[in-house]
Amino acid sequence: MNNIVVLSDLDSTLLRDDSEVSDYTLNIINKMQAAGHMFIPCTARPYKELPKSLLKADLRYFVCSNGATIYDVKKKELVASYALDTDLAFSVLDEIDLDRTYINLVLNGVVYSEDKLFDMFVERNVIPAEHIEGFKASRIVKEDNYSFLKTLKAIDKLHLNFESIEVRDEIKKMISHSDHYTVVSSDDLNIEVTNIASDKGLAGKEVAKLLNKNAYKLYAFGDNFNDIPMFKLADISVAMKNGNEGIFDHATRISDYTNDQDGVAKYIEEFIL
Repeated sequence: MNNIVVLSDLDSTLLRDDSEVSDYTLNIINKMQAAGHMFIPCTARPYKELPKSLLKADLRYFVCSNGATIYDVKKKELVASYALDTDLAFSVLDEIDLDRTYINLVLNGVVYSEDKLFDMFVERNVIPAEHIEGFKASRIVKEDNYSFLKTLKAIDKLHLNFESIEVRDEIKKMISHSDHYTVVSSDDLNIEVTNIASDKGLAGKEVAKLLNKNAYKLYAFGDNFNDIPMFKLADISVAMKNGNEGIFDHATRISDYTNDQDGVAKYIEEFIL
């Protein structure tokens, strides 16, 4: 079948738990592209934190920061942006408990984090101590992101981290509903705030237009709540076996495989190629 577009989350979906993509998966993606289908990665990650192993695939467009930005990796340029005005970011920050919140800002595809975040990650064993310096090197470290935000007009995304899922859920209840921003979580310890016009599903469909795919069957793969916008737009949505159980009811199918078992690639090989 021609004119198939696949939207796929990265972490805990396409990528293994070590944040890499297997040679088998790369081969399946390249076969899919060669057959005339389209594979579009849709991730919460900013552009600068895309895995190098995935960039080896014959892909052109990446949806990043939960749909806030779309990048053409072949031309190395930003082709679409749905920025979050700083006044909206402050409207969120000023109604939550900042003493229990770690503020990250995503700007131009780069994450700005505070030193205390890395200390918390080590203390809570979120990231092994031996890997923390490498993780830190991928970001720009600021002493105070709240003050830094005051110098900016807009950002790609506001990314908040917490010490536990209980704290995250408590803080999330403090955030008012808005017609101007979207609040989602991509893991148990974060909240991500983006422009209401940006989500993975809408951005993925925008990429399909860029690729001149006007009539197509849309597949979506994901594991967490920020993937639900893709599921809503897809003809077939596949939740990973290792996914958050809260999204299973939003998917048309549940994979028999986890991300560490190349679940996305196995599905594509069996049902698309």
